[in-house]
Order: sequence, then C-alpha cells, then structure tokens
Amino acid sequence: CFVVNATPIFDSKEAVAGTLVSFEDVTSLEQQKQSLMHALSELETSKDQIHQQNLRLQELASRDVLTGAFNRRSLYEQLEGLWNEFQSAGQPLNCIMFDVDHFKKLNDNHGHAVGDQVLKDVARTIQEAVPKPGFAGRYGGEEFCVVLPSMTSAAATLIGEQIRQAIETKLA
Repeated sequence: CFVVNATPIFDSKEAVAGTLVSFEDVTSLEQQKQSLMHALSELETSKDQIHQQNLRLQELASRDVLTGAFNRRSLYEQLEGLWNEFQSAGQPLNCIMFDVDHFKKLNDNHGHAVGDQVLKDVARTIQEAVPKPGFAGRYGGEEFCVVLPSMTSAAATLIGEQIRQAIETKLA
C-alpha cells in the first residue's frame, strides 16, 4: 500500500512548469489499521458477550434454582420498591402468601425428588395464574408469595382463590 502525492511546480510567471510526484509506502500503517479494526471488532463482540453473561447472572441471582420463581431476596427487593412507590402514590398493593399443606409428610412418604417436582408444579401453576404486572416468588421452603399491585383487595382475593383452585385442579 502506498500514498501518492502530486504537487504542481510553477515557474516565475505562475505557469505550471511541472509536477512533483511522491510515493510513500504505508503498508505497515495499513496493516496496523487492519489489526486495530480487528481488535476493535473482537472487543465489541466480547462486550456483547459480557453484557449477555451479566444479564444471565442477574437472572440466576434473582431466580430460585428449583422453581424458576423469584427468590426471596429478589422478592424483597421488588416488594420494597413497590411498597415505597405505591405508598407514596396512595395506590393499593396486595400480597398473598401460599403454603403447600403437609409438605414434610409428602417428602417423608414419597421422597425429596417428588417433593421437588411438586414445588416446581406449584410454582409454575402460580406463575401462570398471576396477572401482569403481578409476580410470584418462592418465599422459602414450600412457601410462595404473590404480589398484586394496583388491585383492590376484593380482586386480589379472587385471584388468590383462582390460584388455589388451579393448584387443586391441576395438581391433585
């Protein structure tokens, strides 16, 4: 690679008397430029990968490994934010707690693998029944919490009953 420069040469009467042409070898500069462009492209790819990995880590940190529902820490964080927002706006915020009855007995009689499957099924059923912008989380053990913002207590009670019926129907 080279760069060509051409400059006119003028005589004493300002007429063009000739041209000065120079050639400069820029091969190494062009190679460095290509190398830098490649490194920049790799950095962009790496940046995107890191961003995707950070999103995945955030998801893993906020979700219960077994059920996929929000974990207790994430549940508290979201609930605290909503509490402050809704309290200052004077809007209703409902919270429903669910507990799987006789869960210890289920684990003792059928094993922890069956108990784990029951928890997964309960969590899935709850999450499918919770209308947006509501959400569900695993509070601990066999306990689940459903948060229903901007809903009257009567509507939240109805949702709670629908969730209970869905669990009874689908998982009985």
